[in-house]
Amino acid sequence: MPSPLRTRLQRLRAVLTGTFGDTPLDLATLRDRYWYVWIGALVAALQVHATLRLRAGLAATERVVLGDSVIFEFVGLHLARGGRLYETIWEVKPPVPFELSWLLATVAPDTYAYHALALGANVAAVTVGGVAAAGIVREVTGDSLGGVVAALVPFVLPRYWWRATIGLKAKYLVAAFVLVALYYHVTDREVGSGVASALAVGTWQLAVVVPVATFVGTLAGRDAGSTRRYLAAILVTAGLVSLPVFWWGTVPEMVVETVFVPLLGTEDGGGASPVERVVDGLGIALPVVLLGCYGLLAALRRDADTRRQVAPVVAVAAWFLLALLFVDYDTKNDLIPFLAVVGVGVGCVVGRSRRALREATDGVSVRASAGRAVAVVVCGMALVSVLTFGGYGTGSTGLTDAAVYDTTEAVEMEMPYNLTERQQLYWHGHEAPTCRVFVGRTQYELVERLGLADDPDVRYWKPDCGQFGPTWRAVRETYGLGLERRGPADGVTTPTPTPATSTPRLATPTTPRLARR
Repeated sequence: MPSPLRTRLQRLRAVLTGTFGDTPLDLATLRDRYWYVWIGALVAALQVHATLRLRAGLAATERVVLGDSVIFEFVGLHLARGGRLYETIWEVKPPVPFELSWLLATVAPDTYAYHALALGANVAAVTVGGVAAAGIVREVTGDSLGGVVAALVPFVLPRYWWRATIGLKAKYLVAAFVLVALYYHVTDREVGSGVASALAVGTWQLAVVVPVATFVGTLAGRDAGSTRRYLAAILVTAGLVSLPVFWWGTVPEMVVETVFVPLLGTEDGGGASPVERVVDGLGIALPVVLLGCYGLLAALRRDADTRRQVAPVVAVAAWFLLALLFVDYDTKNDLIPFLAVVGVGVGCVVGRSRRALREATDGVSVRASAGRAVAVVVCGMALVSVLTFGGYGTGSTGLTDAAVYDTTEAVEMEMPYNLTERQQLYWHGHEAPTCRVFVGRTQYELVERLGLADDPDVRYWKPDCGQFGPTWRAVRETYGLGLERRGPADGVTTPTPTPATSTPRLATPTTPRLARR
């Protein structure tokens, strides 16, 4: 019997000589057998390149300013030190991204290693999302090139890959879970679709459209057993995700901060109309996004099986677009999930044109040429976007010149913390002095509206987080649920003020420190 080492050497020799058993191992065979691996490697290589390039010129004591990623990563450290999400630290997002950061902080030996793991999580999420988008297009159209295009479409917008180089960001997890759920739906694997759908909602409330869309698709196209397996997968996953919250004993606080608070207000993007803001945010990627929307709608006109596969993708893309226009568009980062999903439509355009070529129908030469042109242009734009670091040949270095924090420069910490003080809080391992350590306009408005502080201009970071009674009362008053205003709410010593209709009064010194949170 040959030794294991000899067997491995024989297998390697077989690969190098072009044969493995009776199967010729030519380029086409390698491409087909390991297609998903190649797609993942390409997407990961682009993202890793961007992540390393951003940090290439930093000194040993310098760190890239993390933006709001400092919140995601600090919360993980806080939980690893015994904190309780939603009670000892405020957060309006569901628990999945913080359970991930908690896990990473627990296994990391120090803060720098923890940050590296967080960046790795971003790379993994971007890669998984790209592979899932490619898989959807390949299943729907039968075309591999269309899948490659779908995976690369988000890279056309520099903000998509650049934000992942900064620090942990929940929107990449959302995009990955959504696309995986849709891929499993297209491939008739209802358990995987249910698990990914539950994780998507556990990462972002507005992803609730994903389980709804995939459930309707499952209900319409499969038997009762498939539907039961799908629902069971969602329920089991939701239960597992909720276990840490039950363990912390912060279920009421979670309901307050992730359900009630979003019901009491929405994002405010400024004076421009929603359409103008989204168009401006998409920038150079706008023509590609429009093509993707066309591709998704055109796929609905195909046969019944294709409509069943594509309908949930269209529903999710439409919902995300409506969310951008009317609910949740504060920065370009909010475009990430929508851009990732609409890339499937661009892949479908390419895949359909090449499928027409294979089927040799009338007018095929023009359609096939258009499809190839789209593939070349989109893939070229994605590569140029990353390799020029968003400059697209203009010489712009706006993305390479990231803000930097020097860990050797200590600053005086004073609430509410500004951007530099937040970096020091994280990198030097300070404990949170209050549950509202990352206080922002959302929390300020809530504290003032509920009357939780005598003088909100000065003390709006001091009240306890997750106060169920006064927040539920405000929700009932806002939506006319039969509750009349009767004076102070439970646990509140000052009268509840009339809901603010204008910008809250902010003390002049603290205004620049406020960030939406």
